[in-house]
Amino acid sequence: MTSQIMKHTMMAALTVSIALTGCSGGGDEESDESSSESAPETTASNIAAAASGASGVSGKISFEGTPPERTVIEAEGDPKCAIMHKDSPLLSDKVLVDDNGGLANVFLIVETPPEGDYPVPESSVKLDQIGCVYTPHVLGIQVGQTLEIHNSDDTTHNVRAVARKNKPFNLGQPAGSKPREKSFKNAEDGIRLKCDIHRWMTAYVFSVEHPFFAVSDESGAFTIAGLPAGDYSIKAWHESLGEQTGSLTVGDDGAGEINFSFSE
Repeated sequence: MTSQIMKHTMMAALTVSIALTGCSGGGDEESDESSSESAPETTASNIAAAASGASGVSGKISFEGTPPERTVIEAEGDPKCAIMHKDSPLLSDKVLVDDNGGLANVFLIVETPPEGDYPVPESSVKLDQIGCVYTPHVLGIQVGQTLEIHNSDDTTHNVRAVARKNKPFNLGQPAGSKPREKSFKNAEDGIRLKCDIHRWMTAYVFSVEHPFFAVSDESGAFTIAGLPAGDYSIKAWHESLGEQTGSLTVGDDGAGEINFSFSE
């Protein structure tokens, strides 16, 4: 399944919440005149302090209008996949909208991150294959961070990475096999993962040079923690509904809100 991304440039609805009290340890205060010339200095320590001491940038992704009906995927090609879904049909996960209009699986990234060094996290990011579906469907990972690929199904899968700026790979994973580890050396948006055995299986990985990204959950909500005070551009990406960009000003408390709305 190949979805063609429609590019849009839209300004998102924006609400910024600024507390009256400042926070310590977040770097020098920037004036209006100097904010466009230099970004706040960023280190591993003050990113952690900001992330633990503030609520972060949050928001919701909404779908306008009537969402498309989720199509039923026929899994009879693999009897084991069919058995997994004998009581509940396997449905397309391309556009997931909840009862309140929240849109899941939108990737959000700060396009203008503060300058600084961003150490590669020691923790890994997990991708699993459960019920003949990739879980999660969309994920972010820092450049050089370990992607740990699991197969929890009682059937064989393969994971093919269709990368442009990184080395493509194709891993076979029989049932019961150990997790496989991979990493990406370069930043790249929307690396498509697919299973050639079960052609409906698709996931997307964003390899990012900094930690300021998020994926909207089932309710459409997201949070990006640790951004110092300043002005930022944020991109929201959906695999079939396109891209949007919005502007955000983060106050001294590190908190703010930005919302995006998608439609077909």
